[in-house]
Parts: sequence; structure tokens; C-alpha cells
Amino acid sequence: MIRIEIGTGNEAFRPGEEEGWRQEAAWLLHDVADRIVTGQALPLVLRDFNGNHVGQADLDPPETISAPAGERETA
Repeated sequence: MIRIEIGTGNEAFRPGEEEGWRQEAAWLLHDVADRIVTGQALPLVLRDFNGNHVGQADLDPPETISAPAGERETA
């Protein structure tokens, strides 16, 4: 399983707007996807648009993913 944790409490998530968090969250998820595709090792430190540490992406539990994307490993 890949666990992605994003703290949404800072200004980049526009807390004063009812759905202000959506754009920043989407940007972060795209960033995580791009970094996984390029082969960056997990865990990944997530930083908002302003450069603040807001979370991480990691394997939970730590394990090796060996099946190609879109395929499940068979036992």
C-alpha cells in the first residue's frame, strides 16, 4: 500500500475558502505521481507551493513493489 499524508493547515491551502484546499492538494498529488514515475525512492517528502513541508508519501508497511503498474502480483 502507498500511504500519502498531506497536512492542509497552512496558507497554501487557503483555509479561509471553503474549498480552497483542492488546488494545492491536486498539485501535490500530481507532483507525487511525477516523482514515482521518474523512479524517486520512497519515502517522498511533500512540500507545498511555498516550499513548506506538509507531508510524505511512503509504502505502508515498507515493502518492495515489484509488479508493473496496473498489475497485481499473484501468490
